Amino acid sequence: MSKSCPELLREAANLIEEALSRSPTAPAAPVTPAAQSQQIPAAQSRTPVQAEVARLFAPYNIGARRNMTRRPAQVQVSRRSYTHTVCCLADHNADKIPSVLFKAELLTSGLGEQKVTFSGNDHDPMVITNKLMEVFPKLQQGGGFEFLKLVGSTRSRNLALLQCPSTGYTLAYLKDPSTMIGQATIYIRPLQQDLPLDCESSRPASGPVIPCITCQKEVPFSEMKLHRLSCNGTPMQESEREQEGRPK
Repeated sequence: MSKSCPELLREAANLIEEALSRSPTAPAAPVTPAAQSQQIPAAQSRTPVQAEVARLFAPYNIGARRNMTRRPAQVQVSRRSYTHTVCCLADHNADKIPSVLFKAELLTSGLGEQKVTFSGNDHDPMVITNKLMEVFPKLQQGGGFEFLKLVGSTRSRNLALLQCPSTGYTLAYLKDPSTMIGQATIYIRPLQQDLPLDCESSRPASGPVIPCITCQKEVPFSEMKLHRLSCNGTPMQESEREQEGRPK
């Protein structure tokens, strides 16, 4: 039956120790003061048996020392996503929440209320800027933007400015409890000038043209929701149908 490697190493160490015990031991030399002042390395102070055993087990000790070596901790940057409801306004002087009807008009113009997911470094202001310019391309025409939030009661509809830090708006700033945003909608206001509300150029109509069940006006499918909010319920007259290009 073959023996394992540790068993063979132990037998070799026992044989070496037995051979050394049979050899005559030289008398110890007197220690002089000069010799005491010299420091003897630990490796030189080993007995021959200890040195031989250390040599035989060296491959195993290297792996143990490698596992014990600690690697320096890496600095991790926070890159968790952050989702929040925002509403992009068109008026750079707006200080009140827009009505339901006007929110629908903003939405058809490529602005209005959207749920946006930001992802990136919490302390990089460009994470917010780049994402907002992607979701609201018209915002690039505003010369910058400001964040606002609702203050007071919902009935008052008043908006208050969220002061912009010196570093710009960041995810860390929005998540900070002292900002007191919570789950409330963040309103985005253009900084220098109004944004255009040209519905046709910003968002092309999609879907077929269908008649309104109240006024019988033919409206593109994608604009029917907005039309229903403003429809006064009065059926169109014959002259109006002709203007719309509808045959008699």
